[in-house]
Amino acid sequence: MTYTITPNAEYGSLEVRFSSMPTPAVRSALKNLRFRWHGVNRYWYGKADENALRETLDRLIDRASRIASANRSRKPAPAPEAAPASIAEEVMQAIEPALAELENAVRSETERTIAEYRETPAAEETPAFPKREDLKALSFTYRIGNSAGQACFTPELIENAPASTLKVIYPMIDGIENADERKRAWFFLTALAWYKAAENPEKRSAYRTAADLYRQKTGEAFPAPETEGETKPASPKTVTAACKRIVKNAPTGWEGLIDGGDGIYVSDTCRIVCLKTCSPDLAAVKTDAAERLRGFIASAESENHGRSLPLPTVRELKAWIKCQPKRKYLTYEIDGILVNAHYLLDMLEALPGCSACISETPKLSSPILFISGEDRGILMQCRPDTATAAA
Repeated sequence: MTYTITPNAEYGSLEVRFSSMPTPAVRSALKNLRFRWHGVNRYWYGKADENALRETLDRLIDRASRIASANRSRKPAPAPEAAPASIAEEVMQAIEPALAELENAVRSETERTIAEYRETPAAEETPAFPKREDLKALSFTYRIGNSAGQACFTPELIENAPASTLKVIYPMIDGIENADERKRAWFFLTALAWYKAAENPEKRSAYRTAADLYRQKTGEAFPAPETEGETKPASPKTVTAACKRIVKNAPTGWEGLIDGGDGIYVSDTCRIVCLKTCSPDLAAVKTDAAERLRGFIASAESENHGRSLPLPTVRELKAWIKCQPKRKYLTYEIDGILVNAHYLLDMLEALPGCSACISETPKLSSPILFISGEDRGILMQCRPDTATAAA
């Protein structure tokens, strides 16, 4: 096996090409030097000292050549001489009764073991959920269509893949011949989509597509673990801080914090929060506006809220907002409904553990109703033209 090293002046790197597939030791050495495989141009590339690289490759290739030469020069062991046919027949006749007795004993033991196994309920086995860093080494080879060619799958192909791309990638995994490897590929790829959705809620549709395909291919539901921190209850300080942000956003002359007698009302013309079980540490005033806000909430509850909306967790929404620091106005889509991301975050923190719903056929003026025990909240939708301008 020979190789060539070509400097790449544009990227300041080295390109290594081999005349044949390098040995596992050579590939491992290249990975340790942080070289990567270019699947299209068929070469290894990376940044390293050229002399040190040559010295390493020469040493490993020379060692592999010496081992191969030693194996070729090694003489095969002589085959044992066959016993005379007459002696072999005599031996078989002598041991035939013992073999028959042994066969009957093995058969009866096997039947007993099978009967015990069928009577014992099978324990459910849940595959170990991989860590995020373990997926970096993920690589599978699959066959493309009916052609003889093969391609190598790597996590980079799915890292930012939309749902439509996943629908194309997953059927290609059917080309993996081993059934266990096929299932393992689907499991790891779905796990990768789960991690991407946990980091960025915008990837939720891609994860749902991956989980549906996993169920179709394996006949099992994808065993996604619970997201850490989702069940942690919000503290009174968090509720108070969220209410302060809502009041701060209220226009001049608008009473944003009102004591309605039956609860505290917090509003900024785009949102209304009615807290009956948790009072924020703020000074509320009694005005006639409480009756009007109470009427808005009653009107929203009287509508046919037959459509439940899947809310993100506070952790997911904060991560999504953090990924887009340069955008002043963030619109977040909940099952096709556009809302202000910052306003939604305030609602989730002011009404911990809440659920959301909207009318079955919502209009742009239809409010989103938030329910958390006896507490209620209303959030208005964003206009599509505002969302386009914000993007």
